[in-house]
Amino acid sequence: MDQPSRRRAPAWALAATVSSCYGLLALTGLAASLGLNLAVDDAWWRAGIVGFGAVTVATLFGGWRRHGSPWPLLAALAGLALLAHALHVDPSWLREALAFGQLFVAVWADRRRCRARARPVPPCNGRSGSRRRS
Repeated sequence: MDQPSRRRAPAWALAATVSSCYGLLALTGLAASLGLNLAVDDAWWRAGIVGFGAVTVATLFGGWRRHGSPWPLLAALAGLALLAHALHVDPSWLREALAFGQLFVAVWADRRRCRARARPVPPCNGRSGSRRRS
């Protein structure tokens, strides 16, 4: 996998997580409006959402190795735990929304830290060297 694809992997994994949740919900709603009946097993649906969330966390591990900051990975782990709790233990749309928001912030922070590490630091005052002009 080349470097730009690795940097985009957490965003794609997060998109897969969100679309597996709300995309399937929209698809079943559309099918119902067309008069079709789609039977979806809720346990498999929830397991798929949490599984894609775990893939999101796994892709952030690579960012931790690149920029050295564990905070995006830890935030994503907390978001994944909140998502699993919201889907399997105590269903709540607010917890689910907060979990997706936390995963989004973790992916954003990871991307930002990776970009900051990849960007060369310009010299002070636009000049190279440490001599001062009088």
